[in-house]
Amino acid sequence: MLDIKVNTRKILVTLCLMLVISTILSFSTYAASNNQSPIVVASERIPKQTITLGQPQKVIDLSKVFYDADGDTLTYKVVPSPFGIVATQVTGDQLIIEGVAPGNTRIKVTADDGKVGRAMTSFEVEVLLQANTDPVVAEALTNQTLAVNSADSTIDISNVFTDADNDVLTLSAVSNDTDIATVSLNGTILSISPQKVGAATITLTATDGNGGTISTNFTVTVTAASSNHAPIVAKTIKDQRGNENGVIWNIELNDIFTDEDQDALTLSVNSSNEAVAAVTLNGTTLSLQPKAIGTSRIMVTASDGNGGQVSTIFIVTIEAPTFFITDFLQGGSGRDVIQLSNPNLFEETVGYEIVLHQYNPTASTRNVERVEIFRANNANYIIINEIFYDFFDLTNAQYYNNEFHVENGSYIVAIALERNGQIVDLLGDPTSTTALLPNNGGLARYSRFQSGSSIFESSEWRQLQPGDYSTINK
Repeated sequence: MLDIKVNTRKILVTLCLMLVISTILSFSTYAASNNQSPIVVASERIPKQTITLGQPQKVIDLSKVFYDADGDTLTYKVVPSPFGIVATQVTGDQLIIEGVAPGNTRIKVTADDGKVGRAMTSFEVEVLLQANTDPVVAEALTNQTLAVNSADSTIDISNVFTDADNDVLTLSAVSNDTDIATVSLNGTILSISPQKVGAATITLTATDGNGGTISTNFTVTVTAASSNHAPIVAKTIKDQRGNENGVIWNIELNDIFTDEDQDALTLSVNSSNEAVAAVTLNGTTLSLQPKAIGTSRIMVTASDGNGGQVSTIFIVTIEAPTFFITDFLQGGSGRDVIQLSNPNLFEETVGYEIVLHQYNPTASTRNVERVEIFRANNANYIIINEIFYDFFDLTNAQYYNNEFHVENGSYIVAIALERNGQIVDLLGDPTSTTALLPNNGGLARYSRFQSGSSIFESSEWRQLQPGDYSTINK
């Protein structure tokens, strides 16, 4: 009797489920049979689209292309074929197309009303290469006058031409009369050599490698030899480095040039890349303003007012601020301290280590002490000699981060900051046998520097007297 009741219940449940399913299917069939599928509006069919690489995206309003009589909200599926020519995106009813590579593709757009109703249209898209823009003359050169016996004249022509496409320009220079004046190019430095009295036309040409070319010319007048002596470069200027948006620094030019005739010299200065390093001149003081990461060629020219002139060039490199050595101080009896600075507290210091190169003159042996740099949140990272017991009494520091060891009978000849085994900052010469500070005292880096150098440059450091710890944790 119990089995009969159970089977009866199963039959009733099954019949109920079948009835529900039948009702749903009937309703769906009814709804579908009464739904009106979306259609493509004939007058709004999408024509062929042409896109140029690098130009703004194409936007097509799909609400005008498809129509749904029921007012159903339409969703869209977009498929380009072949892939890789365009990138597509649908936001609401807006189809956005962006060129990726030159070529042709067909885009299929399907509109779905969510009630089994669909409509489809397709259109072709052609993606073209960006049209080349010819280079133009930005700063034409002025005419030049040189004497037969004068030195070659050098001109930086890096700012003469510009190219809107940022193409790399190939430069050339030609003299129409090499008996009067010859020309040569070394990168962007044009040299003019006077040969005999007369006038020659110098033509400069820039080619962008994509069919674009532009030329400009100027006249070189060569006068008879005179008793005037052109100025000469007495001392070259070392290449410089600074930091992005860092401190302006000055270079004194009063001893860079000399003139045998004692003529008063007029100085001028030019930066090949003002976006990296801007230059100004106040009398004989050259000011350099670091701006952006990169390099710039700085040309300084001296003219004697009698047709004689000469130029000298140096390179300025602007770097990003980074972890570097700022001080090495020795007060005698092991009172040694090394200070580093992290101008960017967000820079990870893991992987850095200080390497102390030591030399023992008695045994003629070398020793290398490595000190790991730990993660720290301080702007200054301080490492002291393990026997600098009165460190806190002699400095303004409230902490130190680590200690180093100097072998008995040895002294420090160089200090390197390494990152993952590569030298990123260096103080001294690791191959030297002379103490870095033979008479104690200290070396403190000038404050305008906010990064290190893998090549030691003594001009970046100033000397401190023994016992002067004023720069520690300053």
